[in-house]
Amino acid sequence: MLGGTPANATTEVEVETLSFPLVAVALDADVAAANGYELRADDSGLLYSVPVGTPADAPYSGPKASSGGEAVVANESISPFGSVAGNCGSSYIYVSTANKTFLTGYSIKSSTYGLPVSHTWEVFVDTVYGAGYYDLGGFPPWGQSQWSASRTIVESGTPLYATVTQGTVFTVSGWVCYAYGPEWPP
Repeated sequence: MLGGTPANATTEVEVETLSFPLVAVALDADVAAANGYELRADDSGLLYSVPVGTPADAPYSGPKASSGGEAVVANESISPFGSVAGNCGSSYIYVSTANKTFLTGYSIKSSTYGLPVSHTWEVFVDTVYGAGYYDLGGFPPWGQSQWSASRTIVESGTPLYATVTQGTVFTVSGWVCYAYGPEWPP
């Protein structure tokens, strides 16, 4: 080779990454029932979810919700400003300005909150010349605790900003987990 770059060379693109908490915000009796779970209350009135048919005296030490369905952890309300013990997992969005693409997704602590069964997931992207919304709601791969999707950014110009504007994950045991704003740039 006499100089230059070979035709089959690849260029590495640096992508900034940042993970945000995915927080348990509620327990949904209808979602739990549709997936073979039922809600029960402990002696203090806090709700929890177990598979239908679990013996009434079976010990339970997982996450709980108030009688109104709002998630609580160790008698402490979930805060949207950061994670607390019992958070559902993590969510993210990455943007490649060179390729004009984004990658977004989540990972659920399935051993605690159950596997995801569906999600609403909307991404807003702002570029030099326009803005757009991408609806990525749907279903994760069955039996998997993680989901991700990538899209080409169709708006003209270099991406300036991207965020998950609606990120809600529903689990088999009835938990509703919310992504509090993964955004790029971090």
